[in-house]
Amino acid sequence: MPTCGWNGKLMMGGCGGACGNYVVDRVDPALVRGQAVVTTDMGHQGSGWMWAWNNLEAQRVPTDFEGIVAGAPVWSQTGNHPFFTHWGERVNIGNDGRTILDAAKLPMIHDAVLAACDARDGLRDGIPQDPRQCDWNPQSIRCAAGVVRRIYEGARNSKGDLLYAGMARGSEDQWAGIWISGGGQPVLLLGGPGFIANSLTAYMTFMRDGGPGYSVFRDFDYDRDPPWLALIEGFFSPRQHDLRPFKAAGGKMLLWTGWNDNNIPPAAAIDYYETTTRTMGGTPETRDFFRMFLLPAVNHCSGGLAGSEVDWIGVLEDWVERGSAPDAVLHHHPVAPVAMLAAGSSHDPGTSYMVYGRHPLAPGSFDRVRPATY
Repeated sequence: MPTCGWNGKLMMGGCGGACGNYVVDRVDPALVRGQAVVTTDMGHQGSGWMWAWNNLEAQRVPTDFEGIVAGAPVWSQTGNHPFFTHWGERVNIGNDGRTILDAAKLPMIHDAVLAACDARDGLRDGIPQDPRQCDWNPQSIRCAAGVVRRIYEGARNSKGDLLYAGMARGSEDQWAGIWISGGGQPVLLLGGPGFIANSLTAYMTFMRDGGPGYSVFRDFDYDRDPPWLALIEGFFSPRQHDLRPFKAAGGKMLLWTGWNDNNIPPAAAIDYYETTTRTMGGTPETRDFFRMFLLPAVNHCSGGLAGSEVDWIGVLEDWVERGSAPDAVLHHHPVAPVAMLAAGSSHDPGTSYMVYGRHPLAPGSFDRVRPATY
């Protein structure tokens, strides 16, 4: 451990997505506060597959940490990729093999949603505070209404049974390059996230690998395959809802996700939190150690019109060390002088504060701030 300049605290920064790299930017804010920090590449370099590491800690090793921040978590790898990531592409492919909805139409659809729902929070600013209050019907746009509706509704089998959550209304400006492309070519063929769904489904979600010839477009069946996925789900997805050991150890956990997350549907995280609440015996029994926050107009992990930067370390310290549980958190939209941009960075202000310096929440470093609740 450090011999000087250490405040006695240790922060472990888990890696996200496929892991395979050291996420130094995630531990840097703790380092400058005098904390010792540790991060990991999970034992490999390059692309591969991992999950919501922090959530597994709370579930399987509940005494490791006093406080955990779990951001943009994948609660189900088998659900998120063949169901969520692939579903949006599958429903946008016509009988001729070309896309139905073109990315050029997305701004028009997004504008229609905002026109109907933006002001419901009392402020017309292009940022719906809670998309659950929006019931805009895509039928009003006529163009590819069926595709839009099915992306909202989420993956379903032929009986109409829900298999996994869909996207929130107001997130349409984040669909391009994820499920919706231009020029009629499916995103999978262009190397988009559908490629991730194809790789993971072929090599990780079945007891027997599909191999290099497997095609999630051609081979995955929404009626036949879900029961097979369930056989391996427990090995690498943090699906436990009974967090009594973590609570008994005195642990506190903050879960957050962005309403515009285009890699992980926010409704899936909400479902996990609400199921955990029921499992733990109700809202009071859950909120005294586990709270969730939904950040309006925030994208996957970072970025977005409203700004994604929250002083999660400060919020967690207040709760763990001083017993001050958060009812809301403030998320900031950062700005920075061009001179502070990382070399070669093409980031636009508001994308991720990590490229702008080590003290992003200092006065003058942000131009908007909003509260976020559950």
